[in-house]
Amino acid sequence: MNPSMDGSESDLTCCICLQESYKLVELFPCHHKNICSTCICRLEKKLCPTCRQDVDLVGLNFHPRTSDLKTSESFFYPNTFVGIPLNFILEYRRKTIRNLVASTYQVYFVGSSGIPLHKISSQIFGEFTRKIDTKGDLKEGENCDNVERTRAFEDSFMPRSKGSNSKGNSMERLLELFFDMSECTRHYFPNAFVKGSSIRFNCFAFWEFLRILRSAEVSDRILPDFIVSCIDSSNEKCMQETVKMQEIMTRIYKLHGRKLYNIWLDTSGSHCKKESTKNEFGKTFHSMTQVDLPCRIIVLPKSLSKNDSTYLADIIVQKCFQSRKEFIFE
Repeated sequence: MNPSMDGSESDLTCCICLQESYKLVELFPCHHKNICSTCICRLEKKLCPTCRQDVDLVGLNFHPRTSDLKTSESFFYPNTFVGIPLNFILEYRRKTIRNLVASTYQVYFVGSSGIPLHKISSQIFGEFTRKIDTKGDLKEGENCDNVERTRAFEDSFMPRSKGSNSKGNSMERLLELFFDMSECTRHYFPNAFVKGSSIRFNCFAFWEFLRILRSAEVSDRILPDFIVSCIDSSNEKCMQETVKMQEIMTRIYKLHGRKLYNIWLDTSGSHCKKESTKNEFGKTFHSMTQVDLPCRIIVLPKSLSKNDSTYLADIIVQKCFQSRKEFIFE
């Protein structure tokens, strides 16, 4: 019989990532079993993604691969059941992310659609970029689906305290083994190092960043330490969008009890004279009331030298430090 006809194939497909997985979990009390152990960690609310009913427990009937198991053995123990409260899983995700972010400055490059944000960020941080493997080294015969993919992360950023509660340790260890946090943490891992400081820089068009700012109210409440607003001072529409975003960012940061730290990086180059640009910014700032103004306005050279990129990277790190001094992670 065709597997798709008896439902066996669909029963192994996660309803969020749409990937076939042997690591599906069962939600209680609704008993839906169509979400994998990776995607369950990414939920923002305690609601079943299928029926939207409140979820109390997440049921496990599989175990992680250990050194004494052969790769070919099944992950299932049909007669074994472990129920973990969903709020424990979501809180563990928040703790994992916040422990990582506490040691890594978060920097966002944002701007209107059409501005080459990735190119600009690479020009500035290119000399400082490092690739980090969050999966660790795989041993011969191992498959990345059968190992702890957060191993390198745990070893590097989350050393266990010897004096912590043993019951709490047992629960955290269980969460570490069964739930893959790599998808939740990958946007926060450092991808550059400047003078001993770990930096994670990301690029978002204004419309993407607006969605992130709004979701900060309901998810992990992580706001970037510093924002580089890439502008084109010769483009009126771009300037209007930049001013509007400055107002929105100021409001969101104040709601979180934080001050907005950002610079405007003018990418217009030689398209307009410096004097007219200066006058235009003066008029723009005069019209912006109750808004945190950018720390600086820097005109980006058409050709960025190594000294230029080092200078800009240093400014970003200094402002990140100032921003972090005023905010303590709980």
